[in-house]
Amino acid sequence: MIVIASFAKMAWEGAIFRHLKSKTYSMEKRSAMLMTNHLLTATRLRYLTGFVGGVLLPMFLYSMSQENLVGLGHLQNMLLVAGGIFVLTLVGELSERFLFFAAIVSKKMPGDV
Repeated sequence: MIVIASFAKMAWEGAIFRHLKSKTYSMEKRSAMLMTNHLLTATRLRYLTGFVGGVLLPMFLYSMSQENLVGLGHLQNMLLVAGGIFVLTLVGELSERFLFFAAIVSKKMPGDV
């Protein structure tokens, strides 16, 4: 479930980039332009950590759980992968929150009437 949810969430968030092809200079296009220019590092970090921590490592953990290996070493490896999933997903979500607030484009300046 986490693989499907992570992939769907990143696809939903990535839909903003379709506005880059728009001929109108909308708020969505300006946000997408910010994410691909000034905020490119944060954008790359968000999608890289989201994909690795939300898609690749959970699939790897699932494949590890299907093996019939018993032992403390195998359990420790699974816990290490689970910890990596947690850390990478957390970094990805924090990057997403940063991008949400940093890439927002308002219609007018605050306090302007």
